Amino acid sequence: MASKIGILDMIPRDYASSVREGFNNSTRLAQVADKVGLQRYWVSEHHSTPAVISNSPFISVTHLAANTENIKIGTGAVIMNNLSPFQISENFRVLHALYPNRIEAGIGHTLESEVNFQVDSGLDMAHKMDYREELLDTYRFMNGRFDGEDPRRKLHALPLDFSQAPPLTIMVSSLNNVKFIAENGWGLVYGLFITGDRKECEEVIRVYHENFVPNEHRRKPEATVAVYGVSAYDRKDIKPLNIALNEWIKIFPSDKRNMLQLMSLSQAYDEAELVGKDWEDPYRDYKVSGTPRQVQAEMRRMQKSLKCDDFLMINQLSGFKQRRDFIEILGDVSLY
Repeated sequence: MASKIGILDMIPRDYASSVREGFNNSTRLAQVADKVGLQRYWVSEHHSTPAVISNSPFISVTHLAANTENIKIGTGAVIMNNLSPFQISENFRVLHALYPNRIEAGIGHTLESEVNFQVDSGLDMAHKMDYREELLDTYRFMNGRFDGEDPRRKLHALPLDFSQAPPLTIMVSSLNNVKFIAENGWGLVYGLFITGDRKECEEVIRVYHENFVPNEHRRKPEATVAVYGVSAYDRKDIKPLNIALNEWIKIFPSDKRNMLQLMSLSQAYDEAELVGKDWEDPYRDYKVSGTPRQVQAEMRRMQKSLKCDDFLMINQLSGFKQRRDFIEILGDVSLY
């Protein structure tokens, strides 16, 4: 059975590591994911955030696709606020021409706090367009779907030397726009790693499935849950890895620019000693965590309770070896 698990890579910087090492590690991890047969490898988009270097997803995707063979490579997600629908469409069409049937177009909208940060910094990049219209325009440009009365029908997103553009998937973190996404036949990713709200996640997927209308690219609904993952071959590493990850989860919504790099595993072990044996994980709903066997069991439970089709696992563990081991563990996970 084909894997229903993919990786979402923020391209983190490990403690005392260089930017070049971060990019090289990401490439090596994508190759491991390809080797173990995972479904996809996506790259996120974050700006002015020192601890992650995924600020140019189109360039990263091009590099990763060139250095892997079979795995789907995509964006999770290109931020609609930062580029026009036409620019996004042309970038994806070029990628699809270079790597036919391997590129996936994940698009999203930045958090309100990020929009406010841009405005306060004098970088107001808003297009003054409705988000839904931006999504529709992106789909129309990618697939040449403007009607005969629309003046934009003469504006072509190039190249035009293939029959189809990459399928479109929209990332959400609330019920907003879910019915609209379903009615247009697009894929959906719910960012559980952003909200930690499993009840909302279940409701989002229910609304999406109930309202899905097939399009030329997608005949069946595809609802994916994006969630942090923690596992290790050595059980003793799991608690420190969770503690290190929690430092990122805690600052991610509002203060991520103040983290320069990930906490090291040795630092996390020191923190684990301080919190003691009775420590309870305050961010357990944002992640899947445990031994390899426990992770498989939890993902199966989530698959049933949330009725999701796929998983995107955010691999934000401290240390290249730990992130590599996690991908190998996921390669052995069997879902329903």
